[in-house]
Amino acid sequence: MGGFIAANFAITHPQMTQGVILLDPAGINSPEPSDIARIFTEQGQNMFLPETLAEFREFFAMVMAKPPYMPKFILNTIGDNHIARRAAYEHIFNDFFDKDLLENKLKNLKAPALLIWGKQDRILHVSAAPIWQAGIPNCQTVTMDDIGHVPSMEAQKRTITAMNDFLAAI
Repeated sequence: MGGFIAANFAITHPQMTQGVILLDPAGINSPEPSDIARIFTEQGQNMFLPETLAEFREFFAMVMAKPPYMPKFILNTIGDNHIARRAAYEHIFNDFFDKDLLENKLKNLKAPALLIWGKQDRILHVSAAPIWQAGIPNCQTVTMDDIGHVPSMEAQKRTITAMNDFLAAI
């Protein structure tokens, strides 16, 4: 939700925003549903709110197309922590959908923007990227064919290079 928060900040506080970097951001209605949205709609299962380690592993497998190696005990620890915070995540999830989305506000994002999106994103469908790009007046877009929802973990060097190039130009 960081991209959604950053975009809202840039729209609300343009005088305090020199530029904004958005990685697979939420905040608009995607033309095509993501896998996780489809599961929620069709099966009523909220993959963001796992109750067991098995459910967490299933969710985690959807987050990245090319996850870095992680020993099982670390993944289990992350899963245990996620499950322990389930009530907080449920509150955040519910608040998120009460928030006004940004389709009609993107034109008010006046700062230069860098949009980075993994084409294999199963959390937020890449079909939303053109809406962001068309809506933001000064938007540079980088899509990564082989990457999922977390380009900063899946393609660190490419993500950092894109960010550094963007920051050098603003």
